[in-house]
Formats: sequence, C-alpha cells, structure tokens
Amino acid sequence: MKRILFVLIISAASLPVAEAQDLTQPYIWIGLEFGPGYHPEYDDAVAGKVEYQMQIDRHLITINYLSVGEVLSSHYAASVMYGRVISPLDWKVMAAVSTGASYVSDRHAPIGLFGGSSGSSSRYEAIGLPVQLNLQFRMYRYFAFATTVSGNINRNKSFGGVTFGIHIGKFW
Repeated sequence: MKRILFVLIISAASLPVAEAQDLTQPYIWIGLEFGPGYHPEYDDAVAGKVEYQMQIDRHLITINYLSVGEVLSSHYAASVMYGRVISPLDWKVMAAVSTGASYVSDRHAPIGLFGGSSGSSSRYEAIGLPVQLNLQFRMYRYFAFATTVSGNINRNKSFGGVTFGIHIGKFW
C-alpha cells in the first residue's frame, strides 16, 4: 500500500503545473481597401473601405467606414463590429467573421464624376447590420495584404463589396 501511495505522489508531482494565463497582447492595425461593389442603383459600383481593427486572442473588434457607389454618388456605412478569428492563431493567414451595428446613409450629387446622371438627389438614413469576412495575409510583422467581403443589410438599400488592400500595424 505504501508503495502505491509513493508512486501516486511521485506521479502527481511530475504533472505540469497549471499557471495563470498572461493577458494576451492586443494586435492593432489600420487598413485601406478598394474593389468591386454591389448596389441595386449602380451597374458598375466601386467599394472603398477604411478600417481600424484590434485582435485579442480570437476576438476581433472592427471600426470601419464602407462606401459603395460612384465617386460623387455613394452609399456609406460607419460600423462597429465584433468578430471571431476562425483560423489557427499561429498561421500567417488570418480568417475572421464579424457583425455588429452601423449607421447607413447616402449622399447623391446630381451628376456623376464623368457627367452622367447618378439619380435623384436623395437622402436616407438607417441603422444597418454589417457582415464581414476578412482574410489577411500576414507575411511581414508590420504589413499585410487583405481581402474582405463586406455587406450591409438595412431597410432601405442593402449593399456590399469585395475589397483588396493593405493593412499596416502589428500582427505578431
């Protein structure tokens, strides 16, 4: 009996000790992206996006401005989103899905950039549901390439786009 007790004590002493986990360092970056967009009013819509993102472990917080339309006539959304990183954390490619809330509006000029009519001069405002899928290629410590599928669902005119761009910040 003493021998079994001795073996159990030695075995328990050799187990790894659980320690309190350190707070994960946040990784923060800004991004600028452009690409083709979708909006029911425009045949050849363009999407542009500026964003600030912060990743803590698998949590992703995003504040962004998405504009879809023509140069002088566009629909935009200012969004705050929360997402989850779905790729392994040690990969050089980060994949994440986010959603949140946004303020949506339009701004129409009476003519487009190249002289064509861009529709009536209207104004609408709404609360929208932004949805975003991020892919970020972190080849360097402070620089990454990104592609994002963004959409905004709202009661007036839903819109979205696929954007490509660069992100600058601290990635690992």
